[in-house]
Amino acid sequence: MNKILAIAALAGLVLVGATSQASAWHRGCWGCGPAIIGGAIVGGAIVGGAIVAAPPVVVAPAPVYVAPAQCPVTDQFGRVVVDQFGRQVYRPC
Repeated sequence: MNKILAIAALAGLVLVGATSQASAWHRGCWGCGPAIIGGAIVGGAIVGGAIVAAPPVVVAPAPVYVAPAQCPVTDQFGRVVVDQFGRQVYRPC
C-alpha cells in the first residue's frame, strides 16, 4: 500500500511540475542564457576540482628487453671455438 501511495505521489509531482510548450516559451526564454552560463561555470568547477584532486600521472618508460652480452668462447690457446656447423660459440660475458 505504501509503495502504491509513493508511486502515485511521485506521478502527481511529475505531472504538476511538467510544463507545456506554451508556458516554456512564454517569455522568450530569457533565462536560457544565464542558465547555460551558470551550468558551464558549475560544470567547469566540478571538472576542475576533480582534476586537481586526482593523483599525478607518472609515466614510466616501457620495459625494454636487452639480451645479455655475448662473448666468443676461446680455447686455452686463445682461438675462437666453433661448433660442428662452423658457427662461433658464444657465452654470456
